[in-house]
Amino acid sequence: MSDTANIVKESEVPIWPVFVIHVLRVLSTGETLHRRDIVSSAIDSAGLSKSARAETLNTGGLRSEQRLGWAISNLLKAGWIERPVRANYRITPVGRE
Repeated sequence: MSDTANIVKESEVPIWPVFVIHVLRVLSTGETLHRRDIVSSAIDSAGLSKSARAETLNTGGLRSEQRLGWAISNLLKAGWIERPVRANYRITPVGRE
């Protein structure tokens, strides 16, 4: 086995906590937005490169979408955003602070 087989490529996609501010920024208008719109806008807000946007997981899903999902989930648990209906979110007064 060659030494290059053991090299793990570093991801260009930031870890989920980096996306928290971008999700809050997207929701700062007070509108209720669908998850896919939040994800798309937060990726744009974060300025991800084309290659970062294209990174996939072993399962085939996009790494950026998965990490944004974690950010949304944790913001919901913290009470910074709320889900009035399935897959739709809006910022709370606590999230505005």
